[in-house]
Amino acid sequence: MLELNLDFTCCEELDDVYLAEVSENIKALKKLKKLNLNFNRCIQITDDGFSSLTDSLSQLKELRSLKLQLRECYSISNGLSSLAKALSKNKSLTSLAVDIFSWTSEEGEFITFLGVLPKLALKDLQLDMAWCENFTDNLFFTLFKELKRKNALEKFSLNLSLCPHITDRALIHIKDGISGLSSLQELSLIFNNCVKISDKGVLALKDAIYLLMNLRMIKLSFLNCPQLSKSITNRLTDGVKHDAR
Repeated sequence: MLELNLDFTCCEELDDVYLAEVSENIKALKKLKKLNLNFNRCIQITDDGFSSLTDSLSQLKELRSLKLQLRECYSISNGLSSLAKALSKNKSLTSLAVDIFSWTSEEGEFITFLGVLPKLALKDLQLDMAWCENFTDNLFFTLFKELKRKNALEKFSLNLSLCPHITDRALIHIKDGISGLSSLQELSLIFNNCVKISDKGVLALKDAIYLLMNLRMIKLSFLNCPQLSKSITNRLTDGVKHDAR
């Protein structure tokens, strides 16, 4: 088998024991190239169960594409570090999508996870960290500092909607990190309901994006950011010559 898609959304019966069994079966698929797993709102999964899954992922040496959806898995607190450990053992992965909407992981967990990204051969990276209340400006800087070392990255998507600690400071200092992504062709940044972002931060982001000369597609979203003026959208795309929309 080369591709596996499993959807356990809202499966209240899925606990650590069941997940351990699923993980054992996944581990046996040594030739697997693409894996999509959806555990959204599987509220009985804890760190122990998730660790059994990441242990199995570390055995898939030929895996090239991994998508993990883990929204509202409230009982997982140390999952990012165990995921980072598993990913660090994979030299073939080129596409990674991780959705951890509403996770309450501590700063150290995020730093461990972000630190492994430059060690991967990624060309496509999608991170949904919406409503992660502990994701701060400093972690935003760390993310782009690490991505700066990924010159091969072609597609990048980041969702930080509803993150209460993201401010203008993050966007103002993005330029140094984003300038290193010289191969980037598609960029999506979503900051919906980030109440501390103002025109100042958005215009700084515009200047940073202008440095990405190979961009073909840009998606920016600032819905329900109360400090933004009505004219900011037009000013954002004005002067960006890469078919921004």
